[in-house]
Order: sequence, then structure tokens, then C-alpha cells
Amino acid sequence: MSFAETIRDQLGDLREALSRADRFARMRLWIVGALGIDVLGTLLVVLLSGSRTLAVDVRFVEAFPSNQVMLQNQGSMLSDVKITIDGRYTAHLKELPPGSMHAVGLEMDREFRDDAKVAPPRDYKPRMVVVSSGVSRIDIDLQAPRK
Repeated sequence: MSFAETIRDQLGDLREALSRADRFARMRLWIVGALGIDVLGTLLVVLLSGSRTLAVDVRFVEAFPSNQVMLQNQGSMLSDVKITIDGRYTAHLKELPPGSMHAVGLEMDREFRDDAKVAPPRDYKPRMVVVSSGVSRIDIDLQAPRK
């Protein structure tokens, strides 16, 4: 007896048992089946959503002539990158290349602007940085102790 025939026989036995079962047994089977479909659908949506966590390290560096936000991409190549500090000032990069030897420094007074196109003050020290690319993003607290 082949595998397909065995499966066909078992499905036939299950169909017979279902036809002989009372309505409460059938209702329980429908509830368990609906729950199973819901769980599988949820897992499918989560796995196929395409959202990923960015592997970007961000540091604030006090430098001359301008303070900088340093970005180092530990993951894959990122494009159309938006960097937001403290929810107010933003900067944009076309690409952020990967590699531990490649870091990008963004000068606070040259790269970052608010909605009114005004740069942050020279002595501004950011607390939170949000790096986003497409649907992926990472929130980094610059005040938290480094590991």
C-alpha cells in the first residue's frame, strides 16, 4: 500500500467518523479548524511582512568644528536612509554601505534640519536617534550606557 493510498483511506475513515458524530463534535472540530487557520495565517503574515531590524550602530561625537552623529552599518546595504534626532531634526542619506571599517559622520550643523530648515544649535547633544530605511527602523537611546 502506497503513502497516497494510506492517506486516502485515513481521510475516508475521518469522513465517516465525522458523518456519524453529533453536532457538538462537529462544532468543536470547526472551532479547532478555524483556530488553526487563524494561527497559520498570523504566522504567515508575520514571517512575510518583510520588516527587519536594522543593524546600525549610532554614536554622538563631540568634534571640531562641528559635533557629529556617526553611523556604522553592521548589516546589508541600506538605501533612502532617514536619520531623526529627538523627533525634531532630520537628515537623509541616499545609501549607507555596510562594513565595520566604514562609518559615516553627519555634522550636526550641516546635515540636520528641522521642519523650518533650521539647524540645531552648535552645542546640541541629541538624546534619541531613529534610523529608518523603507519599512525598517531602529530607535537608539544615546543616553543609555553602552554595552
